[in-house]
Amino acid sequence: MESLTGTLPHNKEAEEYILGGILMENSSLDLITEIISPEDFYSERHRILYEEMLILRDRGIPIDLVSLPDAIESRGKLDKAGGVSYIARIGERIPTTANIEHYARILREKSILRALITGAGDIIKTARGPMNDVGSALDSAEQIIFNINREMKNVRSGLIKLGSILPDVYHNLSRLSQGEIVQGAVPTPYPDLNEILMGGLHATDLIIVAARPAMGKTSLAMNIAGYVAVTEKIPVVVFSLEMGRDQLALRMLASEAQINQTKVRTAMLKREEWSVLVDAMNLISEAPLYFDDTAGISPMAIRSKLRRLASR
Repeated sequence: MESLTGTLPHNKEAEEYILGGILMENSSLDLITEIISPEDFYSERHRILYEEMLILRDRGIPIDLVSLPDAIESRGKLDKAGGVSYIARIGERIPTTANIEHYARILREKSILRALITGAGDIIKTARGPMNDVGSALDSAEQIIFNINREMKNVRSGLIKLGSILPDVYHNLSRLSQGEIVQGAVPTPYPDLNEILMGGLHATDLIIVAARPAMGKTSLAMNIAGYVAVTEKIPVVVFSLEMGRDQLALRMLASEAQINQTKVRTAMLKREEWSVLVDAMNLISEAPLYFDDTAGISPMAIRSKLRRLASR
């Protein structure tokens, strides 16, 4: 890749500043471990130094110009780390550690840019390879970009004191007691269920609907999906592995029209019921509700389709 792109993005001075700052003040290491990891360093010698600093910190050993070279030498990596003279040089160049978090973030950004360039190279290699399945190649490319984007957005908030969380929890409980919708919750058409779920569905929830066959699991799920999409106007995607999209659409239509599914399926409807059915069809046609009945669909394919939909 380097022959095609030149030197990859990095900041040598920032890397040296961070390492020198840790040598000057060991406690500064605790400020940046949630921002960067050894892999974020571009220079191999800097990665070796930072890795050993983390090991010494975990062992409770002071990190200085004696312990650090000695520990690295015991692993046979002192030459790769630049030797004692290099370690001493970076330890003498830093006047203060006040900006170490700022430089750690610069380091992190450079690391992500390098990952993006490397990922682009992998995408090109895949596209030029012998793979005949264009869909798989596209899924692979989207997965690479998705992983990089997730890393960029992965802001580790660190420790959060319970006292800072409780006011929001109390506020939501207060709204719920007054019959209001809890902030961030997506209500279902079932008030009792909303109460159990603290106002409805939440972004961090994983809800599994389980029961014996023919107990109404699909109907329950589809009723919730229809309400969220039709009434709340919130996009919903239904991936069905056992029922075709036509059957799902028929269930949705019958539910919205409040007509028995058997009557709709057999088309044994009265004149006024046809009119109600058409009205229901017009209403749900505008809802942001999507079906996918691909047999044996993989989790990666599901993520890919959702990413494409979200980007639109």
